[in-house]
Amino acid sequence: MVSDQANKLSTAIKKNSFASSKSFDDEPEKNLKLIGIFSWNWEEWVLTDIACMWNSIASIPFYDTLGVGSIEFIANETEISTIFVSGEKLSNLISILNEIPHL
Repeated sequence: MVSDQANKLSTAIKKNSFASSKSFDDEPEKNLKLIGIFSWNWEEWVLTDIACMWNSIASIPFYDTLGVGSIEFIANETEISTIFVSGEKLSNLISILNEIPHL
């Protein structure tokens, strides 16, 4: 069942402190919790997004259609520490890991 899978993932996210905190210039008093998702829009993407919502975490989508430079830019701009990535996208992420020091 979807809710059971999302609940297990939600628990793992919280238990392992996967979300990073980031405040932005326009609202420095607010710290947002962030997790990246780099996948096609499949069931796993939705489950991860639901688990993030249950933990008050904003999910940041990564799109390889914009090029690997956009992945690097978004990751560095948000200072994200965790990206949930599907197998078919893993090689794209690995190719730029040296450019994202906080991952």
